[in-house]
Amino acid sequence: MLSSDGRVVASTRNHQTQGFYDVDGSAYLGEELSDKFMQALSKNETQFFSFELDGLPLYACVMPMDVCSDKIVIVDTDKGVSDAVSGVVDYAHVIGIMFGVVSLLFAAAVLYINRCYHRQLLQVVYHDRLTGAYNRDKFLRILEQNWRKNQEYTVISANIRKFKYINELLSPARSDQVLRDICAVLNGQMEQGEFFCRDTADTFVLALRTLDQEDVRARLERIFLEINQSCKSVPPNYPIAFYCGCASTVDCSDKGRSEELMSHVMLALSYAKQTQQANIFFYDAEIHEKETLQNQIENNMERALHNGEFQMYLQPKMDLEKGTLSGAEALVRWVTDGKQTIFPDQFIPVFERNGFCIQLDYYMVEQACKQIRAWIDDGLTPVPISVNQTKLLLYEEDYVERICAIARRYDVPGRYIMLEMLEGLALENPEQISARIDRLHDYGFRISMDDFGTGYSSLTTLSRIQIDELKLDRSFLAQADQSTEHNRRKILEAVIEVAKRMHISTVAEGIEIPEHVLLMREMRCDYGQGYYYSRPIPAAEFTKAFLKPCAPHAQPWSDPDGKREDGKKALGLWRNVSRTRTG
Repeated sequence: MLSSDGRVVASTRNHQTQGFYDVDGSAYLGEELSDKFMQALSKNETQFFSFELDGLPLYACVMPMDVCSDKIVIVDTDKGVSDAVSGVVDYAHVIGIMFGVVSLLFAAAVLYINRCYHRQLLQVVYHDRLTGAYNRDKFLRILEQNWRKNQEYTVISANIRKFKYINELLSPARSDQVLRDICAVLNGQMEQGEFFCRDTADTFVLALRTLDQEDVRARLERIFLEINQSCKSVPPNYPIAFYCGCASTVDCSDKGRSEELMSHVMLALSYAKQTQQANIFFYDAEIHEKETLQNQIENNMERALHNGEFQMYLQPKMDLEKGTLSGAEALVRWVTDGKQTIFPDQFIPVFERNGFCIQLDYYMVEQACKQIRAWIDDGLTPVPISVNQTKLLLYEEDYVERICAIARRYDVPGRYIMLEMLEGLALENPEQISARIDRLHDYGFRISMDDFGTGYSSLTTLSRIQIDELKLDRSFLAQADQSTEHNRRKILEAVIEVAKRMHISTVAEGIEIPEHVLLMREMRCDYGQGYYYSRPIPAAEFTKAFLKPCAPHAQPWSDPDGKREDGKKALGLWRNVSRTRTG
């Protein structure tokens, strides 16, 4: 091995050399050959030479090293040089093979790591962390793939009934174990081509390879029985039950449209929860019609509100003792451009789910204020109008300000607006609700608790919030009117008596016949409302039928019950309310 200046760096010769010269200074190759070697060295390229030394034909090869500036010089017979060169080439091949092997091993390692990471990523993306079951995304992928291969399914959404009570009863660890036990049972119950997922905390979705409803019912009942036998964490007196909504792929218009299918499933599930009669509910043509109507409602509700298609109907509230008008309840009707009437029981549940009821309730408050202003301007004696309020409104930060702004816009004192709220609202957040109600009272509004007796409230709850009126649900009257419901009548009498002691007026809903009037009078109920007096009618008809002109010199702002401040004071409150955005 020579350096670039011809100096021997390493050699296979046994005697010591220095460059192309022996130690005694004589030329090893001679001047001519030495010059050729030096030229080859300077060119930095592979060179071959042949020469004779002492009559022996020799061959030389000069090769540059890529890793440094030194050169390899091989001098030997023709066979030796060939072997040496082959050795160098073989060595290079070995190095290349070793490098290739290392590269392949490295690539294999990278591929293995990548696959492991990919598997972990897929586990996170497509599986439920707690149970290891498929999640909704993976479920829908498999469903769509198999569906396009002409595999038909019945898809079931199974929701655990009152799972929050199971969570409260058990520790979090035991509740998690219940979910894992359920998944284990489902894994064992799935047949060829069937699969399931954990959709939400307490909901599982199954895809069964059968379209027969009775077969589906039988299989689900077996599954639920095994779940209760396998879930040892749950006490025997708290069996696990499910609401189930079912729909088949044949119910969908387009193959592979999992969104449409799941919409059918969830709609059937909602009906299963509503009926409380059967825990397994199948999507059918009737539900399809209702779903079509629901879609129509959601697609047109904004336009309808803008175009004034929501009309205010009024139903009178009568003084039971005097038989005179004491107020009215505002009820909404949706009359489309095509004069089709959509009734509240059709659109109110939809609006409650999607939140549109907030806009509608603000709109109805404005309609009530507008009507009261029209009565006053026309010289008629106004009566308070009750307007239903969704519970969502009371959680709106600017709810009180917006209500006040609407009333101020029409110069209507708050005492002419009765805000009706469902009794269940008092249970959710009594402190916050009470604070909102107190602020509404400050501006003269009155509060009514609607449908009292249908929920979980008690008279104790009434002590937490200050209400002005208690509307007794019609079921109270219907049952108290029966001779066999003696206890029910006693309860109703007690409720009315306690309300009077708390200075809360009472209203009996569902007055249908004269006997109802007599019964409620006997119980000292204050007001009555129902078909006996009138069905809900358009505001114009109500005005013509029930409103009377103000008596000469009468003050139209007089307080109907004498419980609130006079009209001038109320009006002053509106002017002190800071201006805010209005509904």
